[in-house]
Order: sequence, then structure tokens, then C-alpha cells
Amino acid sequence: MKNTPIIVVLVLMLVLIGMLFYRLHSLEKQLHHKQYKTEHEHHEHDDDDVGDNHEHEYPLGEKMSKFFYFKNKLGSAIKHENQELSLFYLEEIEEIAEEIIEDDVYHEGVHISVLMLDKLMPAIENMEQELEKPESTKRVDAFENLVSSCNSCHKLSEHPFIQVEVPTEEIDGQDFDPIKE
Repeated sequence: MKNTPIIVVLVLMLVLIGMLFYRLHSLEKQLHHKQYKTEHEHHEHDDDDVGDNHEHEYPLGEKMSKFFYFKNKLGSAIKHENQELSLFYLEEIEEIAEEIIEDDVYHEGVHISVLMLDKLMPAIENMEQELEKPESTKRVDAFENLVSSCNSCHKLSEHPFIQVEVPTEEIDGQDFDPIKE
């Protein structure tokens, strides 16, 4: 009982350290993004029609369609408690997000890459942490949070009419059950 204050202080210190590491990780990603942007600005031409990140040339709709596709597959894999398949589809989602972040995408005056970095990437990281835990009971919550982060980005990018939902039906033509050994 007399060690209780020490235990409370240690727990608070661990929480604080965890928060600091998370913030440091976020800052490292932002720094990486800024370095990438700086490196690639030297290679851009003065002509506005050149470059992958211009609104009229960037395939943002295609990338969003891929998000949607893999989000549905991830939902089914989670429903079937298939950890390996869930991690695979989450990695696909993360790769698309990283491409958009690295490409420094603007759409209709909104910095989509920053929204992805600030809103989607933390939800992806949280989902990944839950999927990596063998007996996690929070995978569905983490998935719902991921879907919610998509809708937050849509609202912030002035597209609140795009409302993504947790899938209620499975994709036909694929077995999402884990492989039985």
C-alpha cells in the first residue's frame, strides 16, 4: 500500500513515454514527407502541366477506389478472424496512403496528403497494432475507427456526401477463413 504513489507515478511516466514515442513517430513521418517534397521540387519543371501531383492529372479517384476495395476485403478478413489476411489487406491500404502522402496531392485546393498523414495514418497504425496482437478483442473497434477516419477526411476535404461504411455483406468469390493447419 505504501508503494501505491510510486506505482501511480511509474504508470503515468510509462503513459507519457508512450505518448512521446507516438508523437516522435508522427514527427518523423512529417519530416520524411517534407524531405521527399523538397527533393522532388528540384526536379519539377516550371510548366504547370508537368508533375504527378496536379489535380487534373493525379489519379485520386482510382486510388480512393482501391481504398474502398481493400477496406471491404479487410472487413471480411476481420469478420472471419483471419489475422494474416487482415494484415495483408491493411498493408495494401497503407501503401496507397503512403503513395498519396509522398505525391503531395492537392484536390480542389485541399491538401489531401496532409489529411491522410494526420487522420488516416494514425488509424492505420492503431489497426495494425490490434491486428498484431494474437488475442485482441478490439479489432472491430479499430476497423470502425479506420472507416470513421475516412469519413473525417471526406468532411475536411469538403466531400461530406461521400460516406464510407463498415461492410455488411461479404465479397463473393473469396474464402476469408484462416487456413487450418
